[in-house]
Amino acid sequence: MSKENVELVLSVQSPGGDLARGFRDDATWVREAAYFAPDFEHVSVNRVERPIVHSGVDQFRKAWLNWLKPWETYRQDIDRAIDCGDRVLLLVTHHAQMKGGNAEIKLTGASLWTLRDGLIVRMESYTDRSDALKAVGLEE
Repeated sequence: MSKENVELVLSVQSPGGDLARGFRDDATWVREAAYFAPDFEHVSVNRVERPIVHSGVDQFRKAWLNWLKPWETYRQDIDRAIDCGDRVLLLVTHHAQMKGGNAEIKLTGASLWTLRDGLIVRMESYTDRSDALKAVGLEE
């Protein structure tokens, strides 16, 4: 089942990695939201503050739409997908351009996806890849 989990997680990544389009477009969002369990939970993990938890896909989308407000574009490249059984770890590079700006901002991070019965039940977003690797028992 783990190969299928990796494929499912990769399939819900917005077309072309454009997260802004995926979250802003209602039709795209409806298609992607179908892969999330009703009890889905998103946890934003960083080293500066306590983890922030969003319960349910609607709160997850609302948080992302808020994050995307200053960005004209926001896409990600998947640098590596790691099969962890019922979890999938994605190492990603985000590329963003602010509204009215020309410069592209580049950030690396990771997301850890937990699946149950073919649905995504949890996603943890990490600003530091080493924290995400440690969460699955790996070192960078």
